[in-house]
Amino acid sequence: MTPENLNKAPWVANVTTFSGIRDAYRIAMFALIALLFSGLAAPTLGAQEGPADTVTPTTGVETRIDDHTLIVTAGAAESLEITGNPGSGSGRTIRCGWFDFIIDGWLVIDVVQIANPEIGQSMLSWCWYADDGTTLAGSPRVVIYTGPTVPGRPTTTEETSQFAIANITFADPVIALNPVGDQVVGIASWLAVTSRLEYPEISAQTGPVWATVRPVFHHVAFDMGNGDIVECTLDGDATTVWDPDGAHNQTSGCTHLYESNGAGDGATTISATVTWTIEQQTNLNHAWHHWGSFSLTTTDEIIVRELQAVID
Repeated sequence: MTPENLNKAPWVANVTTFSGIRDAYRIAMFALIALLFSGLAAPTLGAQEGPADTVTPTTGVETRIDDHTLIVTAGAAESLEITGNPGSGSGRTIRCGWFDFIIDGWLVIDVVQIANPEIGQSMLSWCWYADDGTTLAGSPRVVIYTGPTVPGRPTTTEETSQFAIANITFADPVIALNPVGDQVVGIASWLAVTSRLEYPEISAQTGPVWATVRPVFHHVAFDMGNGDIVECTLDGDATTVWDPDGAHNQTSGCTHLYESNGAGDGATTISATVTWTIEQQTNLNHAWHHWGSFSLTTTDEIIVRELQAVID
């Protein structure tokens, strides 16, 4: 029986999954206490002291022992926000405590906090928002302890990075060719993108989990519609556009030469795919490091013509 199953219907849990009638009775008492405590304010705990004991590498979830209660601090997904001050912890934080009760015969005589819960131990889990003490939906609940977790799934550092990236409004690539309009077989076509390529860094956070990301333009890949791919960087003139008022000896390192008109009189579909490298700083690694890449593609249709000479 998983904690999720127990949470859905703790009072009708299959008692055969626990050893003995006494364990079944304990589970029933847990369920009853959960029902009685639901809707109440979160338990009062001692002041937090000292740094977190551990930080889960992939999530940024912090765990600590505080006033004989195991406390889990994690970002709530619904409080993900864009921030100008990453690491300030202004997002909502979830804390959880685990509780057991003392049985004298068949009577419950006390409910106690568990400082060191054991894997497989049945207990009462109580989670709340740290800022106002509001009990988390579905809490308290009966669980079989599997580790320091909160109901549902706390926001991970990776999800926080993705949230920040999703809040960058990347501009679709805009293709600029020279000659403008129809392209000519045997004459080099200048290729460029004129859309925005540079963006400032942006940060997101929820509770102790935060991430700052910055996109860095890497390259643009032009698919010329005939199987040829031309990749250009900033140093390789990816944004260089022919200036009709400029000098006659202008040059570009981002060009393509059509050797034939494969599409005949029809249009040729070309595309430009702009790729940014995404760098990040996070609560798990404060140094800039690689996150991945992000790309956007735009298509266009052009006519490729062959020059014909008429000889009398």
